[in-house]
Amino acid sequence: MNTRAVCGECGHYLEKQDGVYEKPKFYHTDCYAAKMKRKELCDYICKIFNLKAPGPANYKMRKNFLERGYTDEGILNTLRYIYEIKKISPKGADERIGLVPTYYSQAQVYWRRQEEIAQQAAKTMKEAIENAQKEVLVVQKKTIQKETKLVNPMDWWEEED
Repeated sequence: MNTRAVCGECGHYLEKQDGVYEKPKFYHTDCYAAKMKRKELCDYICKIFNLKAPGPANYKMRKNFLERGYTDEGILNTLRYIYEIKKISPKGADERIGLVPTYYSQAQVYWRRQEEIAQQAAKTMKEAIENAQKEVLVVQKKTIQKETKLVNPMDWWEEED
């Protein structure tokens, strides 16, 4: 029984039980996560520019950005910041991701702040839940007595006259 495989991303050997399987290949966990981020970036580029594939110009720019220390996740977050938060029209970009270096640091600050806000909200919610669990509410049961009274329908006609 063969328990080793070659990673479909980096080409190094891995134990099959330690990897992620996606037909027809095995991947290291980190390699698979990087592959999924790259796929998410390419899908987003296609979506905003209405393309079937990002194309050689965008692949070259991505490679250049990676060499300059950017990450696929950082590029993706920057594109989301540009087109979803800043609402800049993608028509002027000529179907390319060339605006990324201009907004990269702004986008990183924005997304870091959003993450801090989310963490603070989660912390506040957790504290509120813990405090609510400590408080004990006592509800007193009330009994309601219903009074029934028989009504004679003949009395209704007599009142109308």
